[in-house]
Amino acid sequence: MIFGKYAAIAGAVAIGAIWPFATGQIGQSLYEQEIENMKSPYLTVETESYDRGYLSSEW
Repeated sequence: MIFGKYAAIAGAVAIGAIWPFATGQIGQSLYEQEIENMKSPYLTVETESYDRGYLSSEW
């Protein structure tokens, strides 16, 4: 029983550490999809700068 308790705590800590990275990756993927969907012969859309950090991102 004690091992299960420690495993649950370790799992919660791991999810907490990975969560910002995962949400940043999802957000970047959605952003890139929208840029691809906006392609048109009459319009040019491009990303000049995008910096994704562990807890923040700047466009």
